[in-house]
Amino acid sequence: MSMTKRISFNVGGRIFETTELTIRRIPSTRLTSLLDDSPDSDEFFIDHDPRYFEVVLNFLRSRSFPADYAEHIIDDVEREAKFYGISELANCCRTLREPLKMNDEVQWRKDAIEHYWRNFVQRKDASEIHVDDWSALAHHMISLKGKVIQVIGQTCVMVKFENNTTVHLPRTAVKRIGNLLDLSDKTTNTSARKQPLTSTASVR
Repeated sequence: MSMTKRISFNVGGRIFETTELTIRRIPSTRLTSLLDDSPDSDEFFIDHDPRYFEVVLNFLRSRSFPADYAEHIIDDVEREAKFYGISELANCCRTLREPLKMNDEVQWRKDAIEHYWRNFVQRKDASEIHVDDWSALAHHMISLKGKVIQVIGQTCVMVKFENNTTVHLPRTAVKRIGNLLDLSDKTTNTSARKQPLTSTASVR
């Protein structure tokens, strides 16, 4: 079977397309078991909530869990990772949920920028910047990385950003950066076969 062959998953009525190479980047998951159990199929049905399957697929594609995912979905994504047997994604979710500690790399939370950007600019004319004119600044702050250099009690941290600005902030103003995972491309060698377009397999 060609690793680049396109396959589709019908998850709870929503269709997602990918390749076998993407699915096999992490071995021994519920998804690879589907492929192994029905090697002549290129369409699979999973009777499951489809809301976070895109997150699961993107993790397999990029080998990372983007830090800008809203915090409130981390528990849901971890549950999905456990359902699909992707322990690497589950571990990443748990890491993002842990309290910040010394030397953690962080970024601004989008919803915090509006409250803290004036202090962060640290310039006398910051108050004169019109709210419509600081979109470029907000975009810059979103991508700016920093490191926790001090943990202050249970609620605050001192962060030194890569532009050498040091800011005392509540922990809720920043988020830990989801690190890329070093996953090897472990794929299973299978012989090429003709794939019937109508074949299906399912999992519950």
